[in-house]
Amino acid sequence: MADRTETLERIQNAELGHLTNLGDALRDLLEGSFETQLITEAAEIALPEGAMKYVGITGPTSSSYAVTLAAPARAMQILVIEMTGTTATNTVTMALANVAGGSAATTATFDAANETLVLFSSGGQWNVLSEGGVALS
Repeated sequence: MADRTETLERIQNAELGHLTNLGDALRDLLEGSFETQLITEAAEIALPEGAMKYVGITGPTSSSYAVTLAAPARAMQILVIEMTGTTATNTVTMALANVAGGSAATTATFDAANETLVLFSSGGQWNVLSEGGVALS
């Protein structure tokens, strides 16, 4: 598994075509032109079709539920997963079977509004770029 530094080095040394895809993702982010998926119960996060996707997760009213994420279909995609709200501290978990980084974590747990996990696809896996409040264990 590649760590965050190796991923950044790959991005810096990427071929021009890959840089164009990354540029497209960043442009989509800045222009607000990206796919969205809203999740309110156990579900699979659909893979992005374009360069970037936003997934909003609403926590359950009681107990918890899990979401799943398949390995990326192509490189140079950005996936932003955010818990938009929850009741109390009911959790949503996601297995990190196809994710590298995050101190070799195997699970991401969201339990409060505004917790965010940002992933970047490279080498057939998702790489953790950033996490805010999400418990990686």
